[in-house]
Amino acid sequence: MRRGDFGRALEHRPSIASAAANDRGPSTSFTPSSSVTLAVRPQRTEKIASPRSSGRLAAAPRALASFRGQYLVSALAFALGAVACAPRVPLPQLADRDAVDLPEAKFHLEFSDVDRDAEAQVKTALESAAPRITRWGAFAEAVTVNIYPDHDGLEAAVNRFDYPWLRAWARYRQIFLQSPRSWGLLGGTLPQLTELLTHELTHCLMYQLSANDQTWADKGIPLWFREGMASVTANQGYRRPSPEDLFRFMQTHQGENPVTDAETLYQKDSEIVYGAAHRAFQFLVDRYGEAKVKDVLAAMKSGLAFGPAFGRVIGLSSAEFERDFVNYVRWGGWRRDGAPRAHAEPPVLSGALLALLRAPSAAAPDRPPPPAPAWAAPPR
Repeated sequence: MRRGDFGRALEHRPSIASAAANDRGPSTSFTPSSSVTLAVRPQRTEKIASPRSSGRLAAAPRALASFRGQYLVSALAFALGAVACAPRVPLPQLADRDAVDLPEAKFHLEFSDVDRDAEAQVKTALESAAPRITRWGAFAEAVTVNIYPDHDGLEAAVNRFDYPWLRAWARYRQIFLQSPRSWGLLGGTLPQLTELLTHELTHCLMYQLSANDQTWADKGIPLWFREGMASVTANQGYRRPSPEDLFRFMQTHQGENPVTDAETLYQKDSEIVYGAAHRAFQFLVDRYGEAKVKDVLAAMKSGLAFGPAFGRVIGLSSAEFERDFVNYVRWGGWRRDGAPRAHAEPPVLSGALLALLRAPSAAAPDRPPPPAPAWAAPPR
């Protein structure tokens, strides 16, 4: 997911929280055998030991030292592994429960007492977001929304760290959500939350339409398709880099492709990755139609991975499609299509300035006034 945005997809292997609680690791208890103890016990006998038995007795302390060393190394390795696997912050306990039963889907909400107001906001947002998702199909299973009180709790729950822009994460039938109460100084607004949940619910629906709870993570769906479908469904093109922005990125970052290298660029260049995903998926829909997208999902549901399903339905491989889209950006095909230009908001002009732009020129009163710039048109 994004600043106030978005994020991605795993699930229903047990949740990370339960997996961490149940994974106790191998047992380290071990009791040395009595034979080792007897081997190093002083022998009070006047019998002269044979050279063979003397060698065994001399080797026993070394064997014990070796055993102790191996034991300590194993214990240290286990302790370090336990520390590495432990979450950086304790997972918050989400003790409160609620449910939302909508015509489009059923939702279960889990949250802490501090987020009762946020939970009510989430319910309202779900009521607005759910109908927008049905353009692709219907949910097969209920979706659980876990509301975490802060960003650290979210990162610990999804086991993704150092993603300061992340606000949510989706799986097959689960959404991990940072409480909108903690989105910045003033918190998140209802429109922002609705947009985010539309994005994340699209991920859940895509997984349910293309797989089951055991196979959804193994379909090999590329990031541009996953994030692009969610971004387009949530109408987030206004916040994404434009084709012209992508063109400039490719010109200045030779060797870095935000479509084919999206997974490696995701953390450090999330804006450009999401922009490429949105534009690539829109490129797919514009040229092949939404029905083909549904057919790709259905082909995966029948058992195919993404690559074979895409090739069967679209008629070219996903790699060929990605190459076509990258060429479309690099060669400026977006100029012909009238795609959005560089990502910039038009200036907001006051009424007085608009009147001045339309007024006759004082220097040439006998000439008609020049037309106002297109961006100076009053809002409709």
